[in-house]
Amino acid sequence: MCGGLTAYLESKNFSNVNDLTGIVLPLIGTHAELSRQPMRAQVHSSDCLHCGKCVKSCRDGANQALTLSDSGMPIVDANRCDGCSLCTKVCPVGVMSLVSV
Repeated sequence: MCGGLTAYLESKNFSNVNDLTGIVLPLIGTHAELSRQPMRAQVHSSDCLHCGKCVKSCRDGANQALTLSDSGMPIVDANRCDGCSLCTKVCPVGVMSLVSV
């Protein structure tokens, strides 16, 4: 792990890990500055592996807005989904996306 960190730091021209301290502070905004565009999850079914990772992540870490159909296809409950994007992060083949509502 140390070797990987050292290689990363060198590739980014940092001399040590302390050089990273505070680097993202200029990018942090206030809550009022956040985008308020409503989003919802969408399933692109043709490539879905029916693994259920999206449903598990939504159940355990989000709003329980996804369920599985009898065929194993994720179903989005538009009334519960708040567009958190957790399902898009865990999908191994990228069939989950967010769309504007």
